[in-house]
Amino acid sequence: GNLVRYRVGEAMARGLQASVPYMVGANSWEDSLLEYLPNEAHAYVAAMDPATRNEALALYEDGGKVDAEAAAKRLWGEAFMVAPARALARAMAAAGAPTYLYHYAYVPVAMRGKVPGAAHSAEINLVFANEGRVSMMGEGRADKAVTDLMHGYWVAFARTGDPNGGGRPKWPRYSAASNALLDVADDGASVKRNFEKKRLDLLDRIAAPK
Repeated sequence: GNLVRYRVGEAMARGLQASVPYMVGANSWEDSLLEYLPNEAHAYVAAMDPATRNEALALYEDGGKVDAEAAAKRLWGEAFMVAPARALARAMAAAGAPTYLYHYAYVPVAMRGKVPGAAHSAEINLVFANEGRVSMMGEGRADKAVTDLMHGYWVAFARTGDPNGGGRPKWPRYSAASNALLDVADDGASVKRNFEKKRLDLLDRIAAPK
C-alpha cells in the first residue's frame, strides 16, 4: 500500500495524525514569496466570489491605511502560511498533542527600515544559531539576543517536547479555547491571544470546502 495515504489536511480532519508534541508557526512577511510567484496574489483574490473579495480586501486595507496592492499581497501571505499554521495547531491540539504556535516578526538590526517584516523562513538561521557565521536575511551578531531565544526554544522542544525553560518567556500550549501564540518581535518574545483573529477566521472560512 501507499506509505502516505492522505493529504495532511484530510488526515487531520479524520483525526488520523499521531498525537506527538508539535510546533508550528509562520512569519509576518510571508508575502515575500511573491518575488518568485508574482501573479499568485492577484489570482487568489480574483478567484473569490465578489462579496467575499470585497470583505477580505476591506479588512486588509484597514480603512484605507493599506493600499490595495499591499493588502492583496498580505492577504495571500496569511492565507497560505499564517492561517494554515493556526489550523494545523488547532487540529493537533484537538488530538491531545502538546502544541506550540508561533508568529515570527523579528527583523534583523541591520535590516530595520529596509524590509516590512520577517520574510518566509527568516527564523531558520537564528534557530540554528548561525547568525554570527552565515547571513541569510541580513542577520548578524547584533541579533544574538533573539538568536539565543529561538535556539533555546527549539533545542528544548527537540529534547523534551516542551520549548520552555532556561528563563525564556513562557510559551503556553496552544488550544482553540485560549488561542494563544508566542509572538517574536523586535523587542523579544511575548504571548498574544486571538492574534489577528478576525483576519484568520475569514481566511479559514474562505479555505473551507464548499
